[in-house]
Amino acid sequence: MFSPLEGDDYIVYSDDVERTQASFARFNQRDAAIYPEFNAYLYEAAAVIRKLLFETPPDPTRPDPTRPDPTRRDWKTYKQIGSLLWKYRKIGGKLFQICDVLTMSADDYLRRWFEDAAQALEEALKLNPDRQQTRMIINARRHPLDSCFGSYKQLFAQGQPFSYDLVELGEYSLQYQRLMDHWHEVLPGKVLDVQ
Repeated sequence: MFSPLEGDDYIVYSDDVERTQASFARFNQRDAAIYPEFNAYLYEAAAVIRKLLFETPPDPTRPDPTRPDPTRRDWKTYKQIGSLLWKYRKIGGKLFQICDVLTMSADDYLRRWFEDAAQALEEALKLNPDRQQTRMIINARRHPLDSCFGSYKQLFAQGQPFSYDLVELGEYSLQYQRLMDHWHEVLPGKVLDVQ
């Protein structure tokens, strides 16, 4: 990926770690040296996240409708939670990697690793309407009917009750459209809709 910076400068991000390192080395030798470790760290976290994406987590707050008092919790759900935790017990310290990737801002996350590259990324992502630039936000989405029907027909194991309600799916689709309309208004000409 070619990322233009101020003036005629740039950073090249590549699948080839050495090529990306060389690009980083133009700005900071320490950042270039740590890049392979950072790259491996991200790949480890991504491998775990990919596995977890196919799991439907149990809902510990779900009441048990078969009991006389439906507000009492379902112990079967707690058993499912224990089973899920046991299945992924070997994740160990990688759990913290996942938490970092999913909860930290890109800026905070990169500043833990790099000195100058975080500033370079900040420049690459900056949306300054006063400058002439070609950076865009790409809004890639399916047609709302296709997206809603795709969720509606999918049989999730558990934990996705909204997907069986066409009204809720439609409302979600409308909320998403309102959000994108907002970004079109705030950043005119910077949002590209791709369908």
